[in-house]
Amino acid sequence: MDDEPCTMRCAEHGERQATFVCRHIVEGAGRGFNFAVSDDDDQVAWPDAWCDECNEVYEAEDGWSEENEAVLAVTAICDFCYMRARERNFHHDREAYLELVEHSVEYLKKRQAALRETYSMGDLDHFSWDQTSGQLVLSLAGERAVVAEIVFVGSISSRSGTWLWSWANPSYLEAVKAPMRELRERGLELDLLPLAGACWQGDETDGWEMTSIAAFVLGAVGAYRSPGDDGFSFMIMTSVGWAQ
Repeated sequence: MDDEPCTMRCAEHGERQATFVCRHIVEGAGRGFNFAVSDDDDQVAWPDAWCDECNEVYEAEDGWSEENEAVLAVTAICDFCYMRARERNFHHDREAYLELVEHSVEYLKKRQAALRETYSMGDLDHFSWDQTSGQLVLSLAGERAVVAEIVFVGSISSRSGTWLWSWANPSYLEAVKAPMRELRERGLELDLLPLAGACWQGDETDGWEMTSIAAFVLGAVGAYRSPGDDGFSFMIMTSVGWAQ
């Protein structure tokens, strides 16, 4: 199986990015969804994937080889079909996920309320952020008012209707996205699909929920949503203070 990006024509979704999975994932449901994760390839949004049955072969033989890849019957599907197959097969702990979302949203609401009270965030009329400095600057009438240290959580694309975690997005610098890998690890360990999957169909509400989880898990003091030409970027604030 190969992680090199390429495109294909999907009968349902048209010209899309090609992904590679075992045939059991394409045909079945509830069969498990395993994929390679490493620091070298964690920016691959659609890593090669295989079911639990194939994973037994993978673990027994300590990886794939020309001989044992025959059991996979590798099939190419588009990225949208991949998301759908992953949702059908991933052993997602929905109850634990919903509980985490509930606690996280409540946590962030309190942090945001505290920021509004202390820094009058609602009155500030301009923002700018810089990846190199890792800072968000909020201004009022052209004067810098508040400066926050930030970490990017991810982004929502209004064109494709998808959420993409910052750790899988090469447009973000390593320094402003590295902490998000902790959430990916939690997703893999606890079977929480929205945290484990790099990209999936979602909207602005999903973006705020993922940002709330990031804030809760990492102990952030607040969060911010930055609008763009085709969606929104979400970030958490690790510290906030008055501009000097």
